[in-house]
Amino acid sequence: MLTLGEAAIPLLKAAADATDSPETQFRATAILKRVGYSPNDILPSEARAGRIVRLLERAKSKEAKALLEKLAAGEFGADYPTEATAALARLNGK
Repeated sequence: MLTLGEAAIPLLKAAADATDSPETQFRATAILKRVGYSPNDILPSEARAGRIVRLLERAKSKEAKALLEKLAAGEFGADYPTEATAALARLNGK
């Protein structure tokens, strides 16, 4: 359902959230609706990122932790940093 517009969704969400311009917010929201996105949707890329991070967290090896640190730093894209940072905090007992 979201495949065509999925790549644009994070940018459109950011545009709608980060601007003070009512026109920009309206247009970004209209496009999001047009591609079939609703705020409660979990994008396939977000779901995949969550599964990858959980797998690495459960591995609890130094290699997995090193990869989580790279994911948290954003080296592999914007889908991973939040989940990876939370996983690292859990692993470090924080």
